[in-house]
This record gives sequence, C-alpha cells and structure tokens, in this order.
Amino acid sequence: MMKRALLAGALAALSLTPAAEADTPEQATVWVGLGDSLDGFLIDEETGNLWMTGPCLKRLPQAEKRGESWVSISREMASVGRLRTLVDQTFHIDTTAAAPSIGIDNPSRGGLQALPDVERVSCTGVACAGLMSTPVCAS
Repeated sequence: MMKRALLAGALAALSLTPAAEADTPEQATVWVGLGDSLDGFLIDEETGNLWMTGPCLKRLPQAEKRGESWVSISREMASVGRLRTLVDQTFHIDTTAAAPSIGIDNPSRGGLQALPDVERVSCTGVACAGLMSTPVCAS
C-alpha cells in the first residue's frame, strides 16, 4: 500500500514538472493548421519533432516523413466523459507550400478525415513565436 502511495506521489510530481527543453518547439520550422485558429501542428522538418497547437501545446510522437506527408501515430489513454479509453490516431500532415493538408485517421471514428481550410506558415523570425510560447498541456 505504501509503494502505491509513493508511486502515485511521484507520478503527480512528474505531471507538475515543467517540460524539458527538448520538449519545446523552438526548433519548429513550419506550422500547419486551421485558418483563423490556433489549432494545428508545429513541426521541425529536420527532426520530425511534432507538437499539436491550440489552447496549449501537446507533444506528439515523432513524425516520420512518408512521401509528401509527415506521419505521427499517437496511442494514449484519455478521459472521454467519465470513462478512460484508448485513443488511437494517426496524423498525416503535408507541409508543402502549394497544398498543405491535415488528415487524422482514427479507426474508431470511421477512418481518415481531412480537415478543411488548412494554412501553412513558415516559422522564420517571429512568425510562430506566439504559438511556441503557448503553455504546455497538463498531462
């Protein structure tokens, strides 16, 4: 019983610890997201490091370049209503300047869904500074 209490305390402390420097998006080269919104993805096209943007920054599993798209597979337990469930999503992010796109494949929700009105912003200078300074999501 004591081990469980110690483990729970350690896990709680980890969730309150600020993100490590490697988990920050300062090296992101591109943001692809929904027009007139903060919702999208910051990606470092050299390393595949990926963050979901919105009200907070969420680190996603490293993306892999496949053809024209960056692909990141995320499987995590999440609260949905009062239940915890496995959320299995594959993000397809095309960063090409001419035709950026975002697709989210979730087998439990009918397969691949393409998001409309996607924009691409090159993160040179201060173009993405506001997104990069967004607080990290709580675990």
